[in-house]
Amino acid sequence: MISIIVPAYNSEKTIAACLDSLVAQTLGEKEIIVMDGLSTDKTIDVIRDFAMRFPFVNYHSEKDHGIYDAINKGIRAAKGEWIYIIGSDDRLFETTTLEKVHTLMRGVNSGAVYGSVKVIGDAGWAADGEIYGGEFTLEKLVQKNICQQAVFYHRSLFEQIGYFNINYPVCADWDFILHCAGKSSMKYIPLTIAEFYGGGTSKVVKEERFYAELASNLYAYFGLRIFKKEFAPAGGRFERLSQDYSAQGKKLKSYLFMLVAQKHKNQTPVSGKQAVD
Repeated sequence: MISIIVPAYNSEKTIAACLDSLVAQTLGEKEIIVMDGLSTDKTIDVIRDFAMRFPFVNYHSEKDHGIYDAINKGIRAAKGEWIYIIGSDDRLFETTTLEKVHTLMRGVNSGAVYGSVKVIGDAGWAADGEIYGGEFTLEKLVQKNICQQAVFYHRSLFEQIGYFNINYPVCADWDFILHCAGKSSMKYIPLTIAEFYGGGTSKVVKEERFYAELASNLYAYFGLRIFKKEFAPAGGRFERLSQDYSAQGKKLKSYLFMLVAQKHKNQTPVSGKQAVD
């Protein structure tokens, strides 16, 4: 079964279209869990209406500490073998999307399965109407994120590496996918999974902490593989981390990351303007 998590807050204008795209799916083995953050508009009324009409729609309305805290709660409540997360203003691409994904998942031994998304509106990191994503190499993943709405996670992955880091209000999904790539595996499937609507949290919230901690997280997730050429785009961040450790008097760590930075010298560092939704 696929469990679909929908975090929502004051989404009365968009959530009906989102839920319509979910309940219309031809796949029978599914559950929908809406995590509402105590909306002050009519969001909960819309959700309650769907829950009354469709027994596989469940919801919780309670205070949370941001989108990823709500998502984490939804994952803990989920019963499915696979977890899919979609924003309350997004939609699945076709009524047969989950059925197609379900077929391609059979026999897959990976922590995550992912496809692409169609971008609608101003996302900042992709043009309106663009099919974003495609297959990601490690080098590509170090520079930009797979769109969250394109990814299906096996529930064992959360048991293995934990949940989304709520200290990253925008980039927790990117951080989690990097962690997945370092500790498990991901399989690309050539499908457009969802319509992603631009203008969400990533347009208004700055993610300084994620970028400040990116180099140290890459080391935590990948170990000494950070010397490989795939990590060259993060070379400048490894250099800054070396300087930070030097200032703290941590000579061995400073030397390690200096070596990594020198290995990747003259490579373009990761910029702060990336796909993070």
